[in-house]
Amino acid sequence: MLTTLAILAVLVNGVAASTPCGGTTFFGEDRNPDDTQNNVLPLPATPKADAARDSFFMALTAPSTETLESLGAGDTSPELLFPGPSITATLTGGETRQDPPLNGQYAISPDTYFSTDDNFTVEFSEEISSFGFYGVDIGDVQGNLTLTAVRTDGTSCSIAIPHEVDGPSGGVLYFAYIDLDEPFIRVNFTNSEGMRDR
Repeated sequence: MLTTLAILAVLVNGVAASTPCGGTTFFGEDRNPDDTQNNVLPLPATPKADAARDSFFMALTAPSTETLESLGAGDTSPELLFPGPSITATLTGGETRQDPPLNGQYAISPDTYFSTDDNFTVEFSEEISSFGFYGVDIGDVQGNLTLTAVRTDGTSCSIAIPHEVDGPSGGVLYFAYIDLDEPFIRVNFTNSEGMRDR
């Protein structure tokens, strides 16, 4: 499922049952045209995912990006540094990799990506009101990915990411969420297929 988390974006804005989120979402997905499972090359271009990212960035004031390129391979709790607003975050539930393309998994930024076969979390050093990411190889084994934005008071809201399910390996998506009314401190990702959908 979400085997690659390649780029994050964040903007600063000054657990109970989860409800639907009331903010704004951005989504674009590029399907890999190679229908063979796993043995696929990275997509040479991702126009739909990039258009979603561009729309998200245009809605922000001074977005800040973490590409993961400053991280080494094998880190299971990497600290993410967002230049500009001085926000940090910790990413847990997988590990950083710098492998060549394998099983539909590959980096969006030049070399480094976050790989997981389970649920994972991004916890921020302070409240944020927006979050976006590239994902690679999501949903190719029937899994559904859900993002839950957790607020400092423990309340949360969830969004089912509308990616293709049971499609070919190696597709790329970009998903982002903005909520100016209810900032959040943590983002949890859950995969309906757990370890089966790597």
